[in-house]
Amino acid sequence: MTAYLVKPLQPQQLIEPVESLAQAAPAAEQQSVPNVVEPHVEGIVDEADALKLAGGDHALRRELAQLFLTELPDKLANLRTAAAAGDAEQLRLAAHALKGSTAAVGGRAASDASSRIEHLGRSANLAAARAALADLEAALEQLAAALQESAHGPSSLPRRSQSAQAAKAGRRPRKHP
Repeated sequence: MTAYLVKPLQPQQLIEPVESLAQAAPAAEQQSVPNVVEPHVEGIVDEADALKLAGGDHALRRELAQLFLTELPDKLANLRTAAAAGDAEQLRLAAHALKGSTAAVGGRAASDASSRIEHLGRSANLAAARAALADLEAALEQLAAALQESAHGPSSLPRRSQSAQAAKAGRRPRKHP
């Protein structure tokens, strides 16, 4: 098969070649997936958009949400590191990665906040980007909690270490014995 996909990825672009391959598979190997209604978390997750991006496949939508939750700590750490280092280009790239992954799971507020930081990074406005980071972190906390709750029950986004929180507040970190 010789095909390529361009961003933004449209589910139908991927589904058509996969379906043609699946039709060639023996019928005994094909399994049906029950139609499951996803829980809706009002205002935080756009379930309809997330399901549309997953091509209407509820299992794929849940898998994308789980992948997002797994990758979120590293992506957020990259963003925080770039902001702390004053690296506008890395900040832009990290925000761009978060923008795409948050949009893929229906997190509009987090995607919009990521987009804001991406644009601020592009213009090298680091002071404004650092200020906008708090809004993004709050949106990501809500999104992660909503996705986790819809899948397994309550959870939260990993927090900064006490020393990082103290440094940001201008205090000396507490030493543990």
